[in-house]
Amino acid sequence: GVKQPGLVVPLGGGKYKVISGHRRRLASLQLVKQGKDAYRKMPCMVEDGEREPGPEADELRAIDEAILLITTNGQREKTDWDKVQEATRLRALLERKRRFEKIPGETRKLIAEQLGTTPAQVGRYDSIEKHLIPAFKTWLEEGKIGISVAYELSTLSADVQEKAAAECWGKHGPVTLEDVRKWKPVERERPPVQPGPPVTMVTADETGPAPTSEQ
Repeated sequence: GVKQPGLVVPLGGGKYKVISGHRRRLASLQLVKQGKDAYRKMPCMVEDGEREPGPEADELRAIDEAILLITTNGQREKTDWDKVQEATRLRALLERKRRFEKIPGETRKLIAEQLGTTPAQVGRYDSIEKHLIPAFKTWLEEGKIGISVAYELSTLSADVQEKAAAECWGKHGPVTLEDVRKWKPVERERPPVQPGPPVTMVTADETGPAPTSEQ
């Protein structure tokens, strides 16, 4: 079937011009000729017909197609690493698109809507992408750690993560949240703040006495 929708622009009178998806259209027509009426209709995204032709329109079209490729790729099972990468790519595409068009809404919420998840989960993906050290990213890609552990690790400083990775290198079995918690630095007890001497607020004006040096 057609895994990724085509891209069309309206011509008026119920007709559309195919911008992207010509081979998908021809394949669908061939299937219909074989008696498979389920392919008589092909899913398409309708582009704004008011866009002026030119390099800017071409780049916007390429961005839209890349976004479609991510958001319509829900038919296969995705790993935690796949989900982080999708959120990262979608954020970059939306930021590129915002250079040309005004897109209402917070980026994190838009990504969550497109990927069918929550803004909080997108925030975890962002933290993993920005702060998780390469060694643990490789482990996430290989399935040695899950998304929850990866996120908790990303909240640690880079030097603590490096020490944790060295400690885990010879560990038999998966890295757990309990492992991460023991690496979190314990906040040292701070001495109580000693109160200073009392402060007297003095207002000086032309008729009153000026404050003394002690005041």
